[in-house]
Amino acid sequence: MNAREVGLGVVLITLEEETLPMAKRLDFKMTNNMVEYKACLFVIEVVVVAGAKHLMVYKDSMLVIQQALEEWKVNEERLRPYVNYLKTLVWNFSKCSFVHLPQDENQMADALATLLSMWVNLSWLLMKPLMIMKLGAPCYQGDHTMQVQIGLEEKPWFYDLKKFIESREYPEEATVKERYALRIQARNYISHEEVLYRRMVSGVQLRCVTKAEAQVMMEKMHKGVCGPHMHNISLNRKIMRQGYYWLIMEKDCIALMRRCRECQLYSDLSLVFPIELHNLMSP
Repeated sequence: MNAREVGLGVVLITLEEETLPMAKRLDFKMTNNMVEYKACLFVIEVVVVAGAKHLMVYKDSMLVIQQALEEWKVNEERLRPYVNYLKTLVWNFSKCSFVHLPQDENQMADALATLLSMWVNLSWLLMKPLMIMKLGAPCYQGDHTMQVQIGLEEKPWFYDLKKFIESREYPEEATVKERYALRIQARNYISHEEVLYRRMVSGVQLRCVTKAEAQVMMEKMHKGVCGPHMHNISLNRKIMRQGYYWLIMEKDCIALMRRCRECQLYSDLSLVFPIELHNLMSP
């Protein structure tokens, strides 16, 4: 049986070669064969509503194709209602054929199914169109450079600090106390080749990163490829061993672990009592 939130992905191609990707999510448990039938029935129902009379179904499931062609017997009782409903829908077409498609040629439908099964808030997904682009060349070529900005921070958290270290300039709105605090804080930082580093007590210099860079770094180290889903303290220390630093590193690591679904489901339960236990001896 499959777990909940199974995605179905289909791609409808018209005679004018217009491509219409569609997807549906099932919030109930089903077997793999039942899911394959649901995907096949989903696209046939859409074509029936559209009023088409000729249909060619390409499916990467050999079981569905052979049973639809009545070349294989239906041994699983749970699949009989789907097979009967499929035969009923086929009567709406003057010509309907079923062709087996290799799995490596069905990547678009698989990608839609995976996306829909992993997306939590479907209402937010429907509010904005899904844009897929392909670049055939790098963003720079020759003497011409194209600059692409994707939600980058206007000013990082160390902007004023770096500016003071490099040019001894204070922020215009800074008060006397804020300027004094900036001078004290600047003692622990150095700037080298336009990169700001944090000087630790041990003598190690850690590169200061922005909020966006820190978020990507935590995601990859926590639950990326071979991610161990480590504890917040271990994640904090691992990032520092890699040579990176930002102000609220420990706080962000704690927040990441708390919103991680896998950590909340499969982490070890703490069975330690909140107070120290004492042995009671009878008088």
